[in-house]
Amino acid sequence: MRGFSITDPRLAFARLLVSGAFALVCSGRDVLAQDTVEVRNVRKAPLTISAGAAFNATFRAKNINAGARQARVSLSLPSGWQVIGGTGDAVVNAGAQDLLIFSVNAARGTPAGRYVVQANIEGGQPDSLIVSIDEHREIEVIPLDAPGWVATGAPVAARFLVRNRGNVTSQVAFEGQSLQRLGVRTEPSAAALAPGATIIVVVSGAAPSTLARAVDDNLELRATDRADRAVTSKANFRTTFVPKGIVSERFATVPATVSVRGGGYAAGVSPVSIQGGGLMPDNNTTLSFNASAPTNRQSQFGFGEREEYRALFRNDHWRLRLGSDMFGYTPLTTGGFMGSGAQFDVTGRWFQGGAYIERPMWLLNAAPELGTRVGLPTALGWLYGTVVERGGDELTKSGVRSLSLEAPLPLSGFLQLESAESDSATQGGRATRLRV
Repeated sequence: MRGFSITDPRLAFARLLVSGAFALVCSGRDVLAQDTVEVRNVRKAPLTISAGAAFNATFRAKNINAGARQARVSLSLPSGWQVIGGTGDAVVNAGAQDLLIFSVNAARGTPAGRYVVQANIEGGQPDSLIVSIDEHREIEVIPLDAPGWVATGAPVAARFLVRNRGNVTSQVAFEGQSLQRLGVRTEPSAAALAPGATIIVVVSGAAPSTLARAVDDNLELRATDRADRAVTSKANFRTTFVPKGIVSERFATVPATVSVRGGGYAAGVSPVSIQGGGLMPDNNTTLSFNASAPTNRQSQFGFGEREEYRALFRNDHWRLRLGSDMFGYTPLTTGGFMGSGAQFDVTGRWFQGGAYIERPMWLLNAAPELGTRVGLPTALGWLYGTVVERGGDELTKSGVRSLSLEAPLPLSGFLQLESAESDSATQGGRATRLRV
């Protein structure tokens, strides 16, 4: 039999073929092994929980490779659910397996039904856990507002917020009650509420028409699920019915300071002064006022206080001045004397205007004065027209007419330009004013 020598080239070639085939087989096993890390759900039967509950999702990662592998598992969850604990990374030795435990919280408002929690692994096939959510019915009633007291015969109403805290749509019936057995109405009387939905329910009625004394009452709302009468909730408000004879009117109040002062006979000091101001009940209008009592005869060295009574009402859109004040609109139309009267002005986006009437306080036999003003926006700024009429006889009555422009400057400030004309029975004149 003819053999092969160690140096025979045919033997060397055969060895090379065997080595290459063995390397190819090993390489193929490694390539195939990359897809053979398995993930499996440990629990085969569906898991039953309540909405909003937390549970453990357990999966087994099995490595059937010849070497250790890194298992990376992630979960796909229903909307609103979240992983609150656990990790999906583990190193699994060859031929071994490891448990991956995830803590999952199901959303509170999840409707009843079956849901899928899927475990995904890199390079492998996913597996799933079936989670069944039980039907849960729950109703919540929250008191919103009601009057603390009501006069006899007056209407009374209490508002409640009703929420479906279950996970199924419920047909809810509403029933209002009164401790004093009033004939109350409940609006609405029923409603269909989806999971998490809310509705406002009003329980209303009228206080007793006659009462000898004040009595307390409870206005109650009871909400019941028509599909399960055991599912019910209630809330109530306490209110007091008061006889009209002991009900006082509610007045607006503002803080004020009263000053009582003393001085010499000719010191020119008002003995009593009241000053104050504050916000009116509408929470938008402010009031400020000042009242000073008459002083005695003053010397040239006195303090110079005078008898004055004034009040100012103001908000974002109008202003009302009453009493002793300087009334007017522009320097060329105003007499510059303290007067007693009233002035009302309005301010808007497309219009400004007002009117006043006054009588000078310190001029003997002074005639009343009436003024009006109208302002409109233009491309340059606000354009105002002012008319002032001063009363009197045929010889002393007079009038002033003015046209003025108030325009903003490019950087800051305003430009004021005014032209006025006056006339009377005996004389007239014109004047122009420019101010920056």
